[in-house]
Amino acid sequence: MAPVSRGRKASKPILTNEQIQILTAQFNTQRRRLVCTNCKETNSFHRNGSIAGDPPQPCFVCKPCGKTYSAPTMAEICELASTTTMLSEPLSLDAMMETSNAQDDNPEAMPISTTTATDIASLQATIERLCAELKQTQAELKQAHTEIDMLRNQRTQNLNQSTIETHDTQFPSLPSTAQSLPPWKDTARLNSIKQSMLEKRQQRRIQRQENAARFLQPPSENQGFQYIYIPTKARVPIGQLRNRLQILLPS
Repeated sequence: MAPVSRGRKASKPILTNEQIQILTAQFNTQRRRLVCTNCKETNSFHRNGSIAGDPPQPCFVCKPCGKTYSAPTMAEICELASTTTMLSEPLSLDAMMETSNAQDDNPEAMPISTTTATDIASLQATIERLCAELKQTQAELKQAHTEIDMLRNQRTQNLNQSTIETHDTQFPSLPSTAQSLPPWKDTARLNSIKQSMLEKRQQRRIQRQENAARFLQPPSENQGFQYIYIPTKARVPIGQLRNRLQILLPS
């Protein structure tokens, strides 16, 4: 059996700092157009840290399938995407030139600009109409605010007037001093008071006179009493009065 020949493993390529900077710029620019070689998805690559080395090599990962890519592999994918983009740009430019030439050769394509101008004119007319309606609405709104303020002022005045009338009804005003005089300055009232006092005094005098005359009136015939006037300045006891009466009366 022949011995198996063993040799050194092929070393993985390492990017320099300048190449890493270029790769980072390309990845940031073309990341949305990069296609994963495993799941064929676009816009699926993300940075996945770095591998130790001199200098450290960035790693990339595809989120849908989870496959990781080294820096050299990602550099190849970015170069392929750049080449594809460069090849597609002239085609699009040629297509644009062909479209322009076709419009120049075909006069039926010219009404597009006319239609655009018509649309712009109608749009401008619509804008002017909306501006006029806005101004009219603002004027109506201002007039409505003015009317509301007037109604509020009128309502406040009516409330104040009704409050004043209620106060006048509940609390009538006092008579003026020019019309009514105090009692001590009203001559007619004083004279009437004096006259009533004189009349009452005269009535009391007449009553006293009548009482005094009633004491001096003789007794009636059916009574049979005799009255004797005894002048005295003090009250006489009943026993002493009886003794005096017995002395005065005839035996």
